[in-house]
Amino acid sequence: MKRIVTGRLLVAAVTSGSLALGAVACSSQSTPSQGSSSAAAQQKTVGIVDLVESDPLNVEVIKGVQAAAKARGWAVKVFDANGNADAANSAFRTYASDKVNMILDLAFPVTSVGAGLTAARAANIPVGGWGTGLAPGVLMTTVDDVGLPSAKAVLGAMGGPQGKGSVLALFYTGGQVCRERQAIFQQVMKTAPGVNVQIQDLTLPGETTEGSQFTTAWLARYPRGSGNLAVWGCWDSPMYGAVAALRQQGRTDVRTFSINGSPQAIQDVKAGLLTHELWENGYQEGQAVFNTTLAGIQAKQAGKPWTPKVLSVPGIAVTKENVDAFLAANHQ
Repeated sequence: MKRIVTGRLLVAAVTSGSLALGAVACSSQSTPSQGSSSAAAQQKTVGIVDLVESDPLNVEVIKGVQAAAKARGWAVKVFDANGNADAANSAFRTYASDKVNMILDLAFPVTSVGAGLTAARAANIPVGGWGTGLAPGVLMTTVDDVGLPSAKAVLGAMGGPQGKGSVLALFYTGGQVCRERQAIFQQVMKTAPGVNVQIQDLTLPGETTEGSQFTTAWLARYPRGSGNLAVWGCWDSPMYGAVAALRQQGRTDVRTFSINGSPQAIQDVKAGLLTHELWENGYQEGQAVFNTTLAGIQAKQAGKPWTPKVLSVPGIAVTKENVDAFLAANHQ
């Protein structure tokens, strides 16, 4: 097992059904052949179906896949479905027709890409997932551990289970990651019956604009002095709009919470515009997704059993108190 340092947060090899990303990336790297037409003809390809490439975390995941694939001599194709499940299914079918060697689904729920998965299985193309759930033909996926600490932070800001206040929660039900975070958030907030939670589902594209619009409308219902107030975003893009709305109205009485840890979000924490941010290392998550899916392919080719894997994705809470140390450690 080679130790390959891929960044500041290292990724753990997956050897059983459900493991966390942690300390080491286990992967035997091969040097791609160069300069021959036969090598080019034999080059393998991974096709990525991405939920929304405008999201910084998705971009980092793609970069991680590209780095891991390059180390193996694989080519990478990327399709940005921009939140459209029909487009994602079409991309699956195109990849199946092109006979790529691996398909990676980034954040589309497996229930939304059933037709695409059927096409992949028919073409005998293995599939890996990032925040997708498992289904026949999917060798691995991830599930993040950031939703719970984020929801608990909101609960704490409201005063705990006995607290009172109002929260605007911005979701996107078209993505599996947000679905899971939403379920956790609602479960946690149900423990505080005195907290009023307004759930607002968003659309893609346009989530930043909608984040601003819905926050503005919500603020009109809760002027200063309305008690504990907070806006929570399932991911960073809608929170850019929410923060802009708060700044426009000079509302410093509303706490703000978000997930993913984009550079802009981290800078908003430093500026005091975001109260609490959960950061993920998407680059190394992408590496883990590719390497784990490849491990499953190799196991099957060798006639060895393979149990679909679930990687647990950790996060780092960033607040005003630790943002400078975080930036220094992560060179952002």
